[in-house]
Amino acid sequence: DKFGTMLRRRKKIVTVEDHAVACGFGSTLLELAVAKGCRPNNMRLLGAPRRFVGHNSRDAQFMEAGIDADSIAETVRKILKA
Repeated sequence: DKFGTMLRRRKKIVTVEDHAVACGFGSTLLELAVAKGCRPNNMRLLGAPRRFVGHNSRDAQFMEAGIDADSIAETVRKILKA
């Protein structure tokens, strides 16, 4: 399958959740990778932190969590350079 091929070719994979990472799309992909016998060292899961995020606008909360557009772009740049 496409995902297995990406992992075997060591493609870099980034998932972004607008909620907690646990039980999200990224964690499902991690489970799939492990089930396929892959070591998903090239994956990065972004999402809300495991702590209380204060009341604020959605944009401000995303910025605080590091999942606003600028933060995601910076994370992807760092991953691609690694």
